[in-house]
Amino acid sequence: MAVVKYLGIPNIKSIYRGIDNEVELELDAKDPEKQIAEVSTEKAKQLVSDFPEEFEVLKGSYQNKMVSTVPNQKKQWSGDLKKEVVKRYQEAKPTKETSNNIVKQLSGEYGVNLASIRMVLMAAKVYVKK
Repeated sequence: MAVVKYLGIPNIKSIYRGIDNEVELELDAKDPEKQIAEVSTEKAKQLVSDFPEEFEVLKGSYQNKMVSTVPNQKKQWSGDLKKEVVKRYQEAKPTKETSNNIVKQLSGEYGVNLASIRMVLMAAKVYVKK
């Protein structure tokens, strides 16, 4: 089993509905009590693979690694940090095909969830959508 957190996509999508082992899932990014769910390891892998910007694994086995993170730690976004993230993103020369992987890489390097990175890039009007 694994524990996933639904982040949604700010101002676009906040509800996820699906099925895991014949059990209906309804997650709501805006409701702290409905953001987190225990799902099978296979379902966690599928969610993170299919919706990398919307889900994160909080606890469990993912890609043969044990994952355990502290949920929802807030990153303090300074002006300099935002500029650095935007600069690194632009230096990577994002395209529709590579943009998501660049965001994933930046997310891992800066310890910030994908949605936060994407929000900063969208605010700077540099994010390349699929």
